[in-house]
Amino acid sequence: MVGVGLWFGVPGLPVEPRSATSQPAGNAGPSDFVLAYEDDFSDPRSGWDDKFDRYTTKQYGNNKYYVEVTTSNLTAWGLANRDVANFRLEVDATQESGPNNNGYGVLFRFRDRDNYYRFDISGEGYFLLSKFYRGEWSTLVPWTPSSALRLGYATNQLRVEAIGDEIRLYGNAPCWPRLETAP
Repeated sequence: MVGVGLWFGVPGLPVEPRSATSQPAGNAGPSDFVLAYEDDFSDPRSGWDDKFDRYTTKQYGNNKYYVEVTTSNLTAWGLANRDVANFRLEVDATQESGPNNNGYGVLFRFRDRDNYYRFDISGEGYFLLSKFYRGEWSTLVPWTPSSALRLGYATNQLRVEAIGDEIRLYGNAPCWPRLETAP
């Protein structure tokens, strides 16, 4: 069981309410998911980080969860503080400010600060899948253009399906239909 969270590397990106579903153990397929967690971000006690520091803000407001970064070359994330193993996660992510050559998206299979996966998109219409393992980055899918991603200050529906060692990525449509990797 590992956590799921949202991460952002540019200023002012709110996250619209979506849901996370989990799959029962065994060989069930994607159609066998059941709703395990859903948040419309209306209740600031629902479990997401709500913190401020010199360069980042993580807070609830207007039924959105905001993560804002106010300096260059800094990554900040908010965690849902929920454990899931095999899952489907959906989130609407909106770039509200900052340059388009950015990265924002979803962290998943988050074990700790040194071990997790990251699905990024950019305001320029690219996506990336990377893995941070024992404090070292590896790129699983390099920055790749996707005509399905909305550019600039727009909302994109992101979805990650992680079942065993199989990962599927969606940014308004399938980005990468299937990737097999070690969990």
